[in-house]
Amino acid sequence: MHVLVCIFNHMEGYEVKRYLTAVCMLLAALVIILGLQMNFRWSGIFTWGIVFVCLSFATYFTKYIPNTSKSDKKTPKKKTGA
Repeated sequence: MHVLVCIFNHMEGYEVKRYLTAVCMLLAALVIILGLQMNFRWSGIFTWGIVFVCLSFATYFTKYIPNTSKSDKKTPKKKTGA
C-alpha cells in the first residue's frame, strides 16, 4: 500500500488526486457488489480486504479535495485605540 501512495505522490498537481477519493469509493462499492455475486471459498474475506484497501486510499486522498467553505476565510480585525 505504501508503494502505491508513493507513486501517487509523484503525480503533478492536484487535478488527478482530488478525484481519487471518489474513484476509490466507487471502486469499493463495485467490489462489494461483485463480491456478493461470487460464491467460492474465502470470497467474503477477499472482498472485504479489497474494500478496506480502497477505503483506506479514499481517506488518504481526502486531503487533496479543495476546501471552499466560507467559514475558512479570515475577516480582517478591527483596529482599536488611538
